[in-house]
Amino acid sequence: MLSKKRIERIINIISNKFNPKNIWLFGSYARGNPTEDSDVDILIVDDQNRDKRQLNIDIQSEFFPRDFSMDLLVVDEKELEYKKNNFIFWKEIIENGKQVYVR
Repeated sequence: MLSKKRIERIINIISNKFNPKNIWLFGSYARGNPTEDSDVDILIVDDQNRDKRQLNIDIQSEFFPRDFSMDLLVVDEKELEYKKNNFIFWKEIIENGKQVYVR
């Protein structure tokens, strides 16, 4: 299980190095009930017209090797708007997650 300070460092690295528009923390860390087996669930909203797949790879690579599991989702604003209005999973990310960074 990662400390709150370690989660903050992860968010700071992503925001400083990759400059996304928003970062959301969701899942057990956002709810405040992580366990030893919990992964860190992060949603990146990008507005710089970058290849989302490559951005995901670049962000994931920044943390290798690592001693924690991370699920990383990368979308642009238009895609997020569509997904949160059409898929319950995405709606729950926004409704129950925590926006931890805004540029």
